[in-house]
Amino acid sequence: MKFKFQNSDASRRTVLTGMAASAAVLVLGEPASAWNDRPPQVARQRDRTLLNTGWRYVNGDPVGAEQRTFNDAGWSKVTLPHTWNAEDSIDDEAGYRRGAGWYRFSVRVDERYTGKRLYLYFEGANQVADVFVEGVRAGGHVGGYTAFCVEVTDQLAQVRPGQHATVAVRVDNT
Repeated sequence: MKFKFQNSDASRRTVLTGMAASAAVLVLGEPASAWNDRPPQVARQRDRTLLNTGWRYVNGDPVGAEQRTFNDAGWSKVTLPHTWNAEDSIDDEAGYRRGAGWYRFSVRVDERYTGKRLYLYFEGANQVADVFVEGVRAGGHVGGYTAFCVEVTDQLAQVRPGQHATVAVRVDNT
């Protein structure tokens, strides 16, 4: 699995326009406890780990796909960005595929994440997305082609450094 690490003291505009990954873990460089009494400031140090490779995907809505123990060995290997409608314009079926699909990924919890606020950023997921970490719903998004983030600090705090956490994303374009 290939990761790209990036440290920067960037402006908000630079951070927002510089998110070239379809999925990334963002680690804020200040302990989570420091955030309790004040809002985040723009120029804090951030680490980004791109998570575009190593995903698995399946068309459909299998029961329990968000659970860590779910067997996704038969799922397709995909790289983000990914679309399940890529061949709809050349197949023999009318219209395009509508329904649910699942993406799963295993992320190694790094020791440097301890005590930090952690987020997953996505450049988009059409149309409704639900994000799960270790079988627990961390958040979601409605809105097609717009970027969104989900805080996963609490879910990843339950995983020891050096171990892997399962990220599962259910996307539905119905």
